[in-house]
This record gives sequence, structure tokens and C-alpha cells, in this order.
Amino acid sequence: MMITLMVAVLMLWAGADSSGLQAVPEGTHRDADGPVEMCGLKAEDVPALRVAAVASTQLRSVPIESDRFELFASPDQNFQLLFTLPAEAAYPAATCRHVYEQDGYLRMSRSMRCEVGRAECDALFLEVQALDSQLTSALRNQ
Repeated sequence: MMITLMVAVLMLWAGADSSGLQAVPEGTHRDADGPVEMCGLKAEDVPALRVAAVASTQLRSVPIESDRFELFASPDQNFQLLFTLPAEAAYPAATCRHVYEQDGYLRMSRSMRCEVGRAECDALFLEVQALDSQLTSALRNQ
């Protein structure tokens, strides 16, 4: 059931629109520099992280109906690595969602790396945050 809900939220993500979202409050993020490490992969930057995802034995490409994003996930869907596509305003960017159980509760952590302007990165961050909230609500209601 959890995998079905995550896939449903990913489908919402595929059709989501980040225009009109407010800026992310100061202190929520920091400037990206140096290597990026997420979803168990490490690379020099987001494009190199995508190359690592394609070559990974831990993640597989997951088809989604989107002209904005490309998704890779672990077989159990506990790790989901999403990349923006070149036509997306927040390109290049990647975000990793890790869903896990702790003390009998499902938990979720998120990391994100966006290598373009602040406005584009903020819009993507807020979009992802809203979708994570939808997933959390759906999981609580099952």
C-alpha cells in the first residue's frame, strides 16, 4: 500500500507546476559546493550524479509521465532519486526521498541539490515540500 501511495504522489509530482510559489525562508538552505551525495550515490555535481544513477545497481529507472523529471528508485521504493530534465527551470537539480520505519512509524527524509538560481531552486523546493506533505497525509490516513 505504501508503494502505491508513493507512486500516486509521484504522479501528482509529474503534473505539478511550481509557478506562483513563494520564496523559501532564509536559513532553510545553503549554497551548494563540492561533491553531491544522496540516495547512496556520490558525484561531483548533479549531472554526474545522474550518470551514477544510470550505472547504479542499487537504483533503477522508473517510468513516469513527465516532461519535467526523471525518476530512479530502489526496488522497494524506499529511496527515490528525482532529477529535473534540461527544459525545467530548475535544471540541473536532484532530490532524494528516503522513506523508512523507526520506532514503528514511517518516516521520511529529503535531500536536494539544485545548481541554478535561487528563485528556480526555491520554487522546486516548495513544490517538493508540498508533495511530501501530501504523501505524509496519505500515509497517516491509511
